[in-house]
Amino acid sequence: MSILKKSSAIILILMLLVTSCRKESTKVAQNAVPSGLKMISSSYAQGAAIQVVVYAQADPYVGYNRLYIALYDSITGSPITQASVSLSAGMGSLAAPIENPATASTSTGLYTAAATFVTAGSWVLVTSVQNTANGKTGSCAGTVSVTQVSPAKSYSLTTADSSNIFVSIVQPADPQLGINTFELVVYKQKGSSNYLADSTYMLDINPTMPGMTGMSSPNNVNPGYQGNGHYIGKVDFIMSGEWWIYVDLIHDGSIADTSHYFDLSPKY
Repeated sequence: MSILKKSSAIILILMLLVTSCRKESTKVAQNAVPSGLKMISSSYAQGAAIQVVVYAQADPYVGYNRLYIALYDSITGSPITQASVSLSAGMGSLAAPIENPATASTSTGLYTAAATFVTAGSWVLVTSVQNTANGKTGSCAGTVSVTQVSPAKSYSLTTADSSNIFVSIVQPADPQLGINTFELVVYKQKGSSNYLADSTYMLDINPTMPGMTGMSSPNNVNPGYQGNGHYIGKVDFIMSGEWWIYVDLIHDGSIADTSHYFDLSPKY
Protein backbone atom coordinates (compact mmCIF):
# COMPACT_ATOMS: atom_id res chain seq x y z
CA MET A 1 0.00 0.00 0.00
CA SER A 2 1.37 3.45 -0.90
CA ILE A 3 2.05 6.11 1.73
CA LEU A 4 -0.81 8.17 0.28
CA LYS A 5 -3.25 5.27 0.61
CA LYS A 6 -2.03 4.54 4.15
CA SER A 7 -2.51 8.20 5.12
CA SER A 8 -5.99 8.23 3.61
CA ALA A 9 -6.91 5.08 5.52
CA ILE A 10 -5.64 6.53 8.80
CA ILE A 11 -7.53 9.78 8.22
CA LEU A 12 -10.70 7.82 7.46
CA ILE A 13 -10.36 5.79 10.67
CA LEU A 14 -9.83 8.95 12.75
CA MET A 15 -12.85 10.60 11.15
CA LEU A 16 -14.98 7.57 11.98
CA LEU A 17 -13.77 7.60 15.59
CA VAL A 18 -14.45 11.30 15.99
CA THR A 19 -17.90 10.89 14.42
CA SER A 20 -18.62 7.97 16.75
CA CYS A 21 -17.57 9.99 19.82
CA ARG A 22 -19.66 12.92 18.67
CA LYS A 23 -22.67 10.69 18.21
CA GLU A 24 -22.16 9.19 21.68
CA SER A 25 -21.77 12.56 23.41
CA THR A 26 -24.69 14.00 21.44
CA LYS A 27 -26.96 11.13 22.48
CA VAL A 28 -26.13 11.65 26.13
CA ALA A 29 -26.34 15.44 25.89
CA GLN A 30 -29.95 15.19 24.67
CA ASN A 31 -31.04 14.11 28.16
CA ALA A 32 -32.30 17.23 29.90
CA VAL A 33 -31.10 18.27 33.34
CA PRO A 34 -33.82 17.33 35.85
CA SER A 35 -35.86 20.26 37.13
CA GLY A 36 -34.38 21.95 40.20
CA LEU A 37 -31.02 20.21 39.87
CA LYS A 38 -27.63 21.04 38.39
CA MET A 39 -24.99 18.74 36.97
CA ILE A 40 -21.83 18.51 39.08
CA SER A 41 -20.08 15.58 37.41
CA SER A 42 -20.26 13.52 34.23
CA SER A 43 -18.03 10.57 33.34
CA TYR A 44 -17.96 7.25 31.51
CA ALA A 45 -18.02 3.90 33.33
CA GLN A 46 -15.76 1.75 31.22
CA GLY A 47 -16.79 -1.88 31.00
CA ALA A 48 -20.44 -1.07 31.66
CA ALA A 49 -20.94 1.20 28.62
CA ILE A 50 -22.72 3.68 30.88
CA GLN A 51 -22.57 7.45 31.10
CA VAL A 52 -22.79 8.46 34.78
CA VAL A 53 -24.15 11.95 35.46
CA VAL A 54 -24.30 13.26 39.02
CA TYR A 55 -26.68 16.08 39.94
CA ALA A 56 -27.21 18.12 43.10
CA GLN A 57 -29.55 20.89 44.18
CA ALA A 58 -26.62 23.28 44.61
CA ASP A 59 -22.88 23.44 44.15
CA PRO A 60 -21.26 20.95 46.56
CA TYR A 61 -20.51 22.41 50.00
CA VAL A 62 -18.98 21.32 53.29
CA GLY A 63 -21.69 19.30 54.97
CA TYR A 64 -24.46 16.93 53.90
CA ASN A 65 -25.12 16.93 50.14
CA ARG A 66 -27.99 15.03 48.56
CA LEU A 67 -26.87 13.61 45.20
CA TYR A 68 -28.95 12.38 42.28
CA ILE A 69 -27.37 9.97 39.81
CA ALA A 70 -28.57 9.38 36.27
CA LEU A 71 -27.33 6.46 34.19
CA TYR A 72 -27.49 6.51 30.41
CA ASP A 73 -26.53 3.95 27.78
CA SER A 74 -23.39 5.53 26.32
CA ILE A 75 -24.41 4.68 22.74
CA THR A 76 -28.16 5.18 22.61
CA GLY A 77 -28.53 7.70 25.43
CA SER A 78 -31.42 5.69 26.88
CA PRO A 79 -31.85 5.90 30.68
CA ILE A 80 -30.79 2.84 32.68
CA THR A 81 -33.00 2.28 35.71
CA GLN A 82 -32.07 -1.31 36.55
CA ALA A 83 -28.61 -1.12 38.07
CA SER A 84 -26.61 -1.38 41.27
CA VAL A 85 -24.82 1.87 42.15
CA SER A 86 -22.25 2.63 44.85
CA LEU A 87 -20.18 5.73 45.57
CA SER A 88 -17.00 6.70 47.35
CA ALA A 89 -15.39 10.11 47.77
CA GLY A 90 -11.87 11.06 48.77
CA MET A 91 -9.46 13.94 48.94
CA GLY A 92 -5.93 12.96 49.85
CA SER A 93 -6.14 10.89 53.03
CA LEU A 94 -9.73 11.99 53.74
CA ALA A 95 -12.87 10.04 52.94
CA ALA A 96 -16.41 11.39 52.94
CA PRO A 97 -19.30 9.56 54.61
CA ILE A 98 -21.53 8.16 51.85
CA GLU A 99 -25.15 7.04 51.67
CA ASN A 100 -25.51 4.75 48.66
CA PRO A 101 -28.70 4.55 46.62
CA ALA A 102 -30.99 1.53 46.72
CA THR A 103 -32.98 1.60 43.49
CA ALA A 104 -33.87 4.23 40.92
CA SER A 105 -36.90 6.39 41.60
CA THR A 106 -39.92 5.17 39.66
CA SER A 107 -40.94 8.76 38.94
CA THR A 108 -37.59 10.33 37.96
CA GLY A 109 -35.34 7.40 37.08
CA LEU A 110 -32.66 8.91 39.33
CA TYR A 111 -30.67 7.10 42.00
CA THR A 112 -30.63 9.17 45.22
CA ALA A 113 -27.47 9.17 47.33
CA ALA A 114 -25.66 11.53 49.71
CA ALA A 115 -22.11 12.60 50.48
CA THR A 116 -21.02 14.51 53.58
CA PHE A 117 -17.92 16.49 52.68
CA VAL A 118 -15.89 17.25 55.80
CA THR A 119 -13.72 20.02 54.33
CA ALA A 120 -13.50 22.29 51.31
CA GLY A 121 -11.37 21.37 48.31
CA SER A 122 -11.26 19.23 45.20
CA TRP A 123 -12.84 15.85 45.91
CA VAL A 124 -12.80 12.77 43.69
CA LEU A 125 -16.20 11.11 43.44
CA VAL A 126 -16.00 7.48 42.29
CA THR A 127 -19.13 5.72 41.00
CA SER A 128 -19.25 1.95 40.57
CA VAL A 129 -22.08 0.56 38.45
CA GLN A 130 -23.46 -2.86 37.63
CA ASN A 131 -26.06 -2.99 34.88
CA THR A 132 -28.40 -5.72 36.09
CA ALA A 133 -29.95 -6.06 32.64
CA ASN A 134 -26.75 -7.39 31.06
CA GLY A 135 -24.43 -8.01 34.02
CA LYS A 136 -21.82 -5.51 32.83
CA THR A 137 -19.86 -3.63 35.49
CA GLY A 138 -17.66 -0.56 35.45
CA SER A 139 -16.56 2.46 37.42
CA CYS A 140 -15.64 6.07 36.78
CA ALA A 141 -14.30 9.07 38.65
CA GLY A 142 -15.29 12.70 38.52
CA THR A 143 -13.84 15.69 40.35
CA VAL A 144 -16.15 17.98 42.31
CA SER A 145 -15.19 21.30 43.87
CA VAL A 146 -16.48 21.63 47.44
CA THR A 147 -16.77 25.06 49.06
CA GLN A 148 -17.44 26.37 52.56
CA VAL A 149 -20.76 28.22 52.51
CA SER A 150 -22.07 30.85 54.90
CA PRO A 151 -24.02 30.35 57.07
CA ALA A 152 -22.22 27.08 57.63
CA LYS A 153 -24.18 23.86 57.17
CA SER A 154 -21.86 21.82 59.41
CA TYR A 155 -19.38 22.07 62.24
CA SER A 156 -16.77 19.88 63.86
CA LEU A 157 -15.54 19.63 67.44
CA THR A 158 -13.32 17.59 69.68
CA THR A 159 -15.11 16.29 72.77
CA ALA A 160 -13.70 15.72 76.27
CA ASP A 161 -12.89 12.09 75.42
CA SER A 162 -10.83 13.33 72.43
CA SER A 163 -13.38 12.17 69.87
CA ASN A 164 -13.62 14.20 66.67
CA ILE A 165 -17.29 14.76 65.84
CA PHE A 166 -18.77 16.19 62.63
CA VAL A 167 -22.37 17.51 62.71
CA SER A 168 -24.29 18.54 59.57
CA ILE A 169 -27.78 19.84 58.97
CA VAL A 170 -29.98 17.92 56.54
CA GLN A 171 -33.34 19.66 56.99
CA PRO A 172 -34.88 22.16 56.69
CA ALA A 173 -33.16 23.12 53.44
CA ASP A 174 -35.76 25.85 52.88
CA PRO A 175 -37.12 26.84 56.32
CA GLN A 176 -40.66 28.18 56.52
CA LEU A 177 -42.71 29.81 59.25
CA GLY A 178 -44.31 27.24 61.55
CA ILE A 179 -43.15 23.74 62.38
CA ASN A 180 -40.32 22.34 60.26
CA THR A 181 -38.60 18.95 60.26
CA PHE A 182 -35.19 19.44 61.86
CA GLU A 183 -32.73 16.76 60.82
CA LEU A 184 -29.04 16.40 61.61
CA VAL A 185 -26.44 13.79 60.79
CA VAL A 186 -23.63 13.03 63.23
CA TYR A 187 -20.37 11.31 62.32
CA LYS A 188 -17.41 10.31 64.44
CA GLN A 189 -13.92 10.24 62.98
CA LYS A 190 -12.28 6.82 63.01
CA GLY A 191 -8.56 6.77 62.32
CA SER A 192 -7.16 9.43 60.06
CA SER A 193 -9.48 9.08 57.09
CA ASN A 194 -12.95 7.73 57.90
CA TYR A 195 -16.08 9.20 59.46
CA LEU A 196 -18.67 6.73 60.72
CA ALA A 197 -22.31 7.22 61.73
CA ASP A 198 -22.61 7.88 65.48
CA SER A 199 -25.72 6.84 67.42
CA THR A 200 -24.39 7.48 70.93
CA TYR A 201 -25.60 11.06 71.48
CA MET A 202 -28.73 12.69 72.82
CA LEU A 203 -29.50 16.00 71.13
CA ASP A 204 -31.30 18.95 72.70
CA ILE A 205 -32.15 21.95 70.54
CA ASN A 206 -32.73 25.52 71.67
CA PRO A 207 -33.96 27.96 68.98
CA THR A 208 -33.33 31.62 69.71
CA MET A 209 -33.37 34.90 67.78
CA PRO A 210 -30.03 36.71 68.18
CA GLY A 211 -31.70 40.08 67.66
CA MET A 212 -34.34 39.51 70.36
CA THR A 213 -33.08 38.54 73.81
CA GLY A 214 -34.99 35.65 75.32
CA MET A 215 -37.02 34.87 72.19
CA SER A 216 -37.62 31.15 71.67
CA SER A 217 -40.49 28.98 70.40
CA PRO A 218 -42.85 26.50 72.07
CA ASN A 219 -43.35 23.43 69.89
CA ASN A 220 -39.87 22.06 69.31
CA VAL A 221 -39.08 18.34 69.42
CA ASN A 222 -35.54 17.23 70.21
CA PRO A 223 -34.00 15.15 67.40
CA GLY A 224 -34.08 11.41 68.08
CA TYR A 225 -31.84 8.84 66.44
CA GLN A 226 -33.30 7.27 63.30
CA GLY A 227 -30.35 5.26 61.99
CA ASN A 228 -27.35 5.77 59.70
CA GLY A 229 -26.21 8.78 61.76
CA HIS A 230 -29.47 10.69 61.30
CA TYR A 231 -31.33 12.43 64.13
CA ILE A 232 -34.81 13.88 63.39
CA GLY A 233 -36.97 16.28 65.39
CA LYS A 234 -39.04 19.45 64.90
CA VAL A 235 -38.27 23.16 65.09
CA ASP A 236 -40.99 25.81 65.35
CA PHE A 237 -40.38 29.23 63.79
CA ILE A 238 -43.01 31.57 65.20
CA MET A 239 -41.83 34.63 63.25
CA SER A 240 -39.62 35.46 60.30
CA GLY A 241 -36.05 36.62 60.73
CA GLU A 242 -32.74 35.11 61.73
CA TRP A 243 -32.80 32.16 64.13
CA TRP A 244 -29.91 30.36 65.78
CA ILE A 245 -30.67 26.70 66.53
CA TYR A 246 -28.30 25.72 69.33
CA VAL A 247 -27.59 21.99 69.50
CA ASP A 248 -26.57 20.49 72.83
CA LEU A 249 -24.71 17.20 72.46
CA ILE A 250 -25.11 14.87 75.44
CA HIS A 251 -23.04 11.72 75.72
CA ASP A 252 -23.47 9.13 78.51
CA GLY A 253 -25.36 11.69 80.60
CA SER A 254 -22.64 14.33 80.27
CA ILE A 255 -22.83 17.46 78.16
CA ALA A 256 -20.28 17.19 75.36
CA ASP A 257 -21.01 20.53 73.66
CA THR A 258 -23.43 23.47 73.92
CA SER A 259 -21.61 26.15 71.92
CA HIS A 260 -22.59 25.39 68.32
CA TYR A 261 -25.68 26.40 66.39
CA PHE A 262 -27.15 26.48 62.88
CA ASP A 263 -28.17 29.84 61.44
CA LEU A 264 -31.57 29.67 59.68
CA SER A 265 -33.91 32.33 58.35
CA PRO A 266 -37.48 31.10 57.72
CA LYS A 267 -39.63 32.61 55.01
CA TYR A 268 -43.34 33.42 54.88
